[in-house]
Amino acid sequence: MRDDPAVSVVVPAFQAAGTIGRTLASLTAQRRADWEAIVVDDGSGDATAAIVARWAAADPRIRLLRQPNAGAAAARNRGLAAARGAWTLFLDADDTIDPAYLAVMLRGLGRSGKADAIACGHVRPSADGTRLARTPAPRLDRDPIGLCDLRPPTAIHAIVCRTTLLRDLGGFDTRLATNEDWDLWRRLARAGARFAIEHRALAHYRSAPASLTRDGAAMLRDTLAMLGRIADDGGVPVSAQAAFDALMWNAGMAIGGGGSGLALPALLPGLRHPSDPARAIAALAEGLMLGAGRPYRDLLPAWERFGPRVEALLAEVEGRCGPPPGPSLARRIEREVIRMARFATAARAGRSLGVMLAPHHLVRGIAPVAGVERLVAKVPFVRPRSLLMVEADLGDGLSGGAIRRLLGDRLAGRGEG
Repeated sequence: MRDDPAVSVVVPAFQAAGTIGRTLASLTAQRRADWEAIVVDDGSGDATAAIVARWAAADPRIRLLRQPNAGAAAARNRGLAAARGAWTLFLDADDTIDPAYLAVMLRGLGRSGKADAIACGHVRPSADGTRLARTPAPRLDRDPIGLCDLRPPTAIHAIVCRTTLLRDLGGFDTRLATNEDWDLWRRLARAGARFAIEHRALAHYRSAPASLTRDGAAMLRDTLAMLGRIADDGGVPVSAQAAFDALMWNAGMAIGGGGSGLALPALLPGLRHPSDPARAIAALAEGLMLGAGRPYRDLLPAWERFGPRVEALLAEVEGRCGPPPGPSLARRIEREVIRMARFATAARAGRSLGVMLAPHHLVRGIAPVAGVERLVAKVPFVRPRSLLMVEADLGDGLSGGAIRRLLGDRLAGRGEG
């Protein structure tokens, strides 16, 4: 009888003909060979099953299971039931892992001796391979319950877990169309699981154009359901901040992917402004980046495409909960996009003007620009190793003296930036 593999890799696949080959290639490229892959075709109508069958014929470590369409959670549960490895990794059919992934993760589990799971960092590459963002490994070794009660801790394939423990927990909740991995890791933490950490980013997380995470309504509903479960279990109460952050992230994903997100605010009838608007705006920016599949710095060049839909969404939000204190939400996201962008002299995002402040501005000032309300100035010549920013209403323009006063206030910690 063939020895059982060290790790079972469960791959739910639906309409994945365009990506499954790349996913399986990342497995066959692993430096450690004692794995099995269980691909569960979830009722695909394309060539997914035929492609996997060819891979399985060439490599006996790959198995194909087929079922009528029941969703990713059910497909993962089917694969988990068939797993023969002591450890299980869930790998979606459009994601990949580094060639060193299994060797490093299993070595980390062996070195720990007592861990029930291990988590690593992950990167989000775009379709052309451009790295969008790197997310460090979550510190589940310190406070797994607290971390999982706040947010989804990491990408699903950035965790390898003990197979028997996953089965004892009942696998994934098939009532959730999204966030089912967040629910599982949260239950894992509350069951007392011990985590090890691998700091390297070994998981590659792709957001395909048809990805379920771009269904903003489903994602937001399930996020709110998860926040409710956490509150019911005595965890973090559902706050205006958490609900608002969830709205912003999912709306950003929808807009970045070509939608409007305008239907999402209605899913939060008691919508209120968050206590930390900067955190909500950061969630919106991340959603835009991921939905569009482009790095943060490239949001500004595309703002003519995204900006009107973002402004319409934020006008809808402010129509429901009133304007926030200070700058409007639209000006805040424009500021964030300008902050993350690279430009030599000046660039515009909606009604905000980004300027790379030069010494001559301190003398001559900055003239008004038609349609611009807000100035966001980057100051490269004050702190050599960091970029200072100052912000103000532009209105009829700013004199050199006004800019010098703004800069002085900012350096003294009094101004906006």
